[in-house]
Amino acid sequence: MIDLSKAFDKPEEGLKYIPVHYWNIRGHQVAFLRLIRDDGYTESWLMCDCDFQERSAPIILGSSNDPHACAAKKTVYTQVIEQEKQWYEHYLRDHSVKEAILHIFERSRAQEFLGLQYTSIYAQEVAELLSMQWRDVLVHIDELFTEEKLNLNGMILVPYTHRFRFPKEIQQLLRYMIEEPLGWPNGDAGDCFLHDLEKAIHEYTHYKHGKDAFGYGGNYPHVDAHILSMFGMKWVRDALTSYAIDAGKGDEKAKENFMDIYREIGLLTEQCRLIIEKLH
Repeated sequence: MIDLSKAFDKPEEGLKYIPVHYWNIRGHQVAFLRLIRDDGYTESWLMCDCDFQERSAPIILGSSNDPHACAAKKTVYTQVIEQEKQWYEHYLRDHSVKEAILHIFERSRAQEFLGLQYTSIYAQEVAELLSMQWRDVLVHIDELFTEEKLNLNGMILVPYTHRFRFPKEIQQLLRYMIEEPLGWPNGDAGDCFLHDLEKAIHEYTHYKHGKDAFGYGGNYPHVDAHILSMFGMKWVRDALTSYAIDAGKGDEKAKENFMDIYREIGLLTEQCRLIIEKLH
């Protein structure tokens, strides 16, 4: 059994581990433990004897003295994920995908062990539990956002909060404009900028929801397809003109960018042709 007294050299007052579940993997004890503080803060982790061993040398990631490299712990992750996948296969027979996503999200918020390394959950992990492609899961998450039931912070599922937001396509554009000069992708630079901008609009203007600014034209939570195509084609024309001028001055990078757009237009044209054939 795991000796919790090894958790700290000097145990802190008001801090304790509560075992939620134990596994015995070939004689190696693994446990899902909940860390509880007096102030109500909790964390939950899959841990084993490896996490509490005294070490004279620093932990080397991936080596035998790395707690995350424990074979027994990896076995537990694999077993539980497979169990959860089977459980949700049955769940989906009587429930929608959106119901399943919300069910997984609420369980993760309650710090249940779903076979994942962290209690915060990514869209890709939801897709794994539901045996779906993650891009298909994103479609359902987007619908839940429209219904104001769920949101994404990057790819992490988070509760929906009622506040001003730009339409998704404008958010993507603003993120890229901030992060691309810094070397795309660049951590949270775009998200932090976007959050501060939307927060300021929410607090200091009468726009308390994206619908207040963009909803009347049907441009929220997504910009209308007609508007997207109109500005998309305009921006492509502007980009080609700019690259052509710079290429004429001998700018080799501008020539490469011009040809990249040319090829993309060719691919897009072929995609449109295939779609038109299917429609007819």
